[in-house]
Amino acid sequence: KSIASMLRRLHSALGKISTPSNVKEFNVLTNLNEFLSKKSVKLTVEFFETNNYSIEEIDSYLNFLQDNGEKLIKYFSHNQGFESKHLIYVDFNLNNLLFNDNWEIIKMFDFDTMAVGPINYDVGCSMLYLDLAQKSVSTERLIKLYTNTYFEEKNPQEDITDSFMYMKYRAFHRMVRFFTFYRFLENDGGSYLIYQNLLKKYNSLSI
Repeated sequence: KSIASMLRRLHSALGKISTPSNVKEFNVLTNLNEFLSKKSVKLTVEFFETNNYSIEEIDSYLNFLQDNGEKLIKYFSHNQGFESKHLIYVDFNLNNLLFNDNWEIIKMFDFDTMAVGPINYDVGCSMLYLDLAQKSVSTERLIKLYTNTYFEEKNPQEDITDSFMYMKYRAFHRMVRFFTFYRFLENDGGSYLIYQNLLKKYNSLSI
């Protein structure tokens, strides 16, 4: 609830700022098409082959990639939250927040990824990282608590659905980016399997 309240206050403040011309625009469809591109698939297959995965395992992952990517593209082709676009944080996760002893947020870091985009993306991204960090609350309960707080219990179903779909998008994003970006870093951010399993869980939920 504290994190959801902080994000709502942040969005309220950012909404009053004129967007600088040099700030990039977040475009979920552009990103999804890039994730499904031949270049992305080639890097993925190279990783699997280098690590001696079987043809069946490679095909299984590529089918999962294609199926989930196409479903996300289908959804966001009709729902991108254009009416609520303004400055967003983009990477609102626990690593970028400093808490005091009462678990109140007292500082935020890493504003260099900010972009112009739909506020529900930040909501979904934040919920994903909270879901990843804790096991005491079910995903369904977490989404309800977070969205009740962020949307001040008005519970607009379209915003809840939209935020949940961005939650799925962020899991897909991190799964794909393991092969194209994170695995080349000293700290790879965790296996693609973490996010693939999260995505499988989200696919089983009715939000």
